Amino acid sequence: ADCYAAGYGCEPDWNRTMQLLSKAAEKNDAEALAKLGFLYEYGKTVPPDPAKSRECYRKAAEAGHPMAQFKYAEAMTEGVYPGKTIADALPWYKKSAAQNCPQALFKLGVMHHQGLGVGKDLALAAEYFFRAAKLGYARAQYNLACMFDDGEIGLKPDKEAAFYWFQQAAEQGHSYAQYTHGKLLLSNDVEVRDPEQGMRWLKTAAQSGNSYAAYRLGKEFYRGKNVAQNLAAAAKWFDRAAQDGNQYAQYMLGKLYLMGQGVEYDKTMGIHWLTKSAVQGNAYAESLLQQQNSGRPPNVFLGVTRLLHHMGSIFQENSLPQSNPGGIQIDRKRLEQLQEKREAHGLKGNVYEEYKGPTMSM
Repeated sequence: ADCYAAGYGCEPDWNRTMQLLSKAAEKNDAEALAKLGFLYEYGKTVPPDPAKSRECYRKAAEAGHPMAQFKYAEAMTEGVYPGKTIADALPWYKKSAAQNCPQALFKLGVMHHQGLGVGKDLALAAEYFFRAAKLGYARAQYNLACMFDDGEIGLKPDKEAAFYWFQQAAEQGHSYAQYTHGKLLLSNDVEVRDPEQGMRWLKTAAQSGNSYAAYRLGKEFYRGKNVAQNLAAAAKWFDRAAQDGNQYAQYMLGKLYLMGQGVEYDKTMGIHWLTKSAVQGNAYAESLLQQQNSGRPPNVFLGVTRLLHHMGSIFQENSLPQSNPGGIQIDRKRLEQLQEKREAHGLKGNVYEEYKGPTMSM
């Protein structure tokens, strides 16, 4: 059947493939049943038939096929089988994992990490993720990296291990790993900092449809810290992220249109993007819209927001050591005063705030 499907030593013949698989399945051949389940699930050479697919997977699972066992368990988890729950699925996930099915190992890792149908157990979750990661499963590599980065493995965060696993997942095309890896390479950590590679990974993630990476690229070109400032490039990447609904990109793009930076001045487009951002709760966008209604030039308001944001960064970056209680108290008062000034302008939060991406793959 495989030879007819792939055309090894003969012309591809899917009708013959189905005939041979069906005959083998009648003899309860696990591999044939699993392949038929796949063909019926995804409509390869035959019309999609979920019922037939599930039946083939069930029989293959009972015959010991690891991927079919995972598929059978997954169907139970999703409520496909009336009366079956995640508790019924758990033994099948474990059977599949015992045969080193990376998908099952990953699923068990998620379940133990989140406490889904089992007791929450971070050590066991890490073990399952690690086993799947070693098998090359990108989603497990990403989750393992997140656990190392968040200090959920061991007594404290392990940035070196996190960096390694983010890179492994990134190289396999995991867009959030690419995004996170890119950010790490753009960080101030001298052991990993590589702005050129960081920008490359962000572009790779953005081109895969990751709106957070597109927004970060826009921000990098806008600020000109890790790459030469290029407002046209910033507008391009903000636009891509804004089209995907990123509220921070929508705010920045609206601002660029109102200032005529990187794009031609267009008040209509500026208000359009600011409105979309404000609808999602962006206080800066809402305040800028209010300034537009008051008739004040946008550069006045934007100058104030930039100054306040810059002051906040200075206070945070120059906070005194914790061994000096007086220094901490003074720093907190400054930050409180800064926040009061922001709120007086109708502002909350951070104009440059960005989402890190999901902390874990599910």
